[in-house]
Amino acid sequence: VKFPIFCALGSTEKKLFREHNIKIATYHALGSVKLAIAWEQWQSQNKNTRDISFISHYHPELFSDPFLIFKKIESCQRQLFQSCCAFAKSRKLNLTVIAKMKGPSSEVDAERSYYETLADGFPLQFITSSEGDNEFNSYFTGFESRLVVSVGSTLGFELLSSGTKVLFGATGVVDFVNS
Repeated sequence: VKFPIFCALGSTEKKLFREHNIKIATYHALGSVKLAIAWEQWQSQNKNTRDISFISHYHPELFSDPFLIFKKIESCQRQLFQSCCAFAKSRKLNLTVIAKMKGPSSEVDAERSYYETLADGFPLQFITSSEGDNEFNSYFTGFESRLVVSVGSTLGFELLSSGTKVLFGATGVVDFVNS
């Protein structure tokens, strides 16, 4: 197989193509500027190790909007997160939530409460990112994780392009998690 040009978020795909003898004339690793800055800063930091990090897809509209798609997103996120909790608990692993909300503290508190309720007493670390000193926390947390789980966020794809192991849990199969 030959492709004249291939654009990707990072160089992970390049290795995969090489392993499967797929030829690319021109390969462009694009990534995001924010990912590149975070990666550069992370290289000089003390590194923690996290077992599993879950990228939040939380948003207040998931609970107030009447559209079926929001109900499905919330249901998928809930089931995926609870599966992560059960897996982490059964193997004595730590679980970190990479928060989505960056706005007022009331929104961040609501997001934290949502996950603590779903965790049903299982201890969580909760990481937030906002403008300023901790702007890249979500990236740093992903880089430090042995596994990142995501419903399907852009951050998940960026982390995958950096070589992080990412499990995507969004699916069109309604009963996928239970089957």
